[in-house]
Amino acid sequence: MVECKGEDMTKPECPPGKCIRGKIGDELVTEDEWEQKATMFLEKIEEFNTLGLRQQLPHPGFSRLAKFCCECGKKLSERENGLYGT
Repeated sequence: MVECKGEDMTKPECPPGKCIRGKIGDELVTEDEWEQKATMFLEKIEEFNTLGLRQQLPHPGFSRLAKFCCECGKKLSERENGLYGT
C-alpha cells in the first residue's frame, strides 16, 4: 500500500501527469516519471539478480503501484509495465 502524506481528499485535482502513481523504494513517483523510473528499477533488479549470485548486495527495494492518487484522490488508470505492487 502506498503511504500518503496527508489524508485530506478535498484538494483539487493535481495538474495532468503530476498525480502520485506509486512508490519505488522510498520515493513517491508521479505519473510523468513512472515509466522512466520503473524501467530504471527493473534494470537495478536485473543487476541485483545477476551480481547477487556472487556478491552480497543491498536489496533494491520494492515497487508499489497506487490505484488512487494520494494527493488529490483521483482514480488512476492501470498500466501494464510489469511493476504491479501489493
